[in-house]
Amino acid sequence: MDNLPSLGIGGSLFIALYLSSLLVLGFIAKRSLKENTLADFYLAGKGFGFGILFLTLFATQYDVAILFLDSLARHIETDLVGYFVYIL
Repeated sequence: MDNLPSLGIGGSLFIALYLSSLLVLGFIAKRSLKENTLADFYLAGKGFGFGILFLTLFATQYDVAILFLDSLARHIETDLVGYFVYIL
């Protein structure tokens, strides 16, 4: 690990600024909570609209499709029966 390149002062400053901004946003979000229940956590306080729900579901479907189609393509090249045994 001695041969890893250094980030330099700019890179280190950027990472420190990024991490501190995450902490500040977390504290701001924590202070704006109306209630502290498990339902509020999972449903995000019912504050998200249909657009966010649609984008979340689309991203999930896209990710799963790419995962399985890519692995199917790799197994078709080599062993189709092995793929079906793998997914079962």
